[in-house]
Amino acid sequence: MAYAVVLAVAIHGINRLVFARWGGWPDFLWLALVVMVVGAAIEAALFYLRPDPTPLPQPDAPDPTEGFLRRVPLDKRGALIRLEAQDHYLNVVTTMGDALILMRMADAAAELVRAHGMRVHRSHWVAIDRVIGHHRRDGRDFLMTSDEAEVPVSRSFRPAVKAAGLIAQRGWRP
Repeated sequence: MAYAVVLAVAIHGINRLVFARWGGWPDFLWLALVVMVVGAAIEAALFYLRPDPTPLPQPDAPDPTEGFLRRVPLDKRGALIRLEAQDHYLNVVTTMGDALILMRMADAAAELVRAHGMRVHRSHWVAIDRVIGHHRRDGRDFLMTSDEAEVPVSRSFRPAVKAAGLIAQRGWRP
C-alpha cells in the first residue's frame, strides 16, 4: 500500500510536468487506485506462481567413506574399521573383510578427513567408533579395534589420540 502511494506520487508528478490538463486530487486518487490494483494483481500472481517454499526432504548426508570404499572389491565393502600401510599398499579392513589397494597412507588419510577416524601411527588409521579398547605394554600404547586387532599408537600421534578419548585413564581396561 505504501509502495502504491509513493509510486502514484511519482507518476502524478511526471504527468503534471508532461500533460497540461493533468492535476488535482481527483486525478491523483484515480492514479493511486490504479497503481494499487495493478500492484495487488502482480503480487497475487507472484504469490501463486512462486514455487512451493517448503524445502524438499534432503537425503541423509553422504557417508564420507563411500568414495574411498569404491576402491575396495564389492564383497569386502562394509563399514570401515582401520587401514594399515604395507609397503606401497593399504590393507583396508572393513566389517566384511580386508583387501589390499594401491594407495599411499597420506592420500587415504587426506581423503578420509571428514570420516569419523584418525591416524594413530604413520602406518595406521582407525575409525574412532570401531575402537573397543586401549592397553599399554612395555611403555607403548595399543588400541583394540572391533576386528580384534592391536593397532600401535605412535608417540607423535598420542596427544591427538588421547584428546579423542581413545586413550583412557590410568588403570582402565575394557
